[in-house]
Amino acid sequence: MEILEVYSNNHKIKLYTNGVQNPKKIVLCLHGFNGDLWGDGFSKFRKLLAKEDEIFVCSFDSAGHGMSEVDSLNMTLDLVLQEITDVVNYLENKFKHTPLYFYATSYGGYRAMVAISKYNYKNLKGIVLVNPAIKMLEVLEKTKGFDYKELEYDSKILIKSSLNKYISKKFLDDLYLNNLLKLQFKVDCPIILVIGTKDDLIPRQELKDFETLTKCKSIYLDDEHCLKKDTSWQKIIDVIKEL
Repeated sequence: MEILEVYSNNHKIKLYTNGVQNPKKIVLCLHGFNGDLWGDGFSKFRKLLAKEDEIFVCSFDSAGHGMSEVDSLNMTLDLVLQEITDVVNYLENKFKHTPLYFYATSYGGYRAMVAISKYNYKNLKGIVLVNPAIKMLEVLEKTKGFDYKELEYDSKILIKSSLNKYISKKFLDDLYLNNLLKLQFKVDCPIILVIGTKDDLIPRQELKDFETLTKCKSIYLDDEHCLKKDTSWQKIIDVIKEL
């Protein structure tokens, strides 16, 4: 494993990688909400992809998550998207013309799609979305038990009691203004939508609407919101190899 350092908005990002040299492709993993760089793909890919596959896999703790230097209460969507952009720019400079792919789960999928509505990444050749949070604000309302419309301007929402972590009303305002079904995307690349048929968090109709909007290819797995089955991960590995 190799850890690289990327600077974004006056803070340092530690980009964890599998250390593959001269790769044929790059996969940047974007984790879910309240997760960290080890979850939602990176640790699995490190174990299941051989060096002979020549795939460079990397991940980082998004602002407000894991070991990020950014406190969750200071997290804004602009800052989150700038992190993705700075990491992508770093990878494009380091590996020049090597094709880049996003592998993104839940909130990671939301981040990926909002990012490509605002930025044009020249080396991005495809996106794999696993149970993406199409309406991220509504996901947080459901999981954290609040009504956005009733919040005061200076409200804050507890997201992780064990770590005393909060998010601001400003961050929620950002989510409100960036509904994936209402955005136009700058990057025209293939999108693969992976849907867990037992996912009880993301409404199926929202995923169908997203399918229609993006004309993406869909794959259905007999699994939950966070993939658990070995068969599901083997299918994901096959998808990554075929990109």
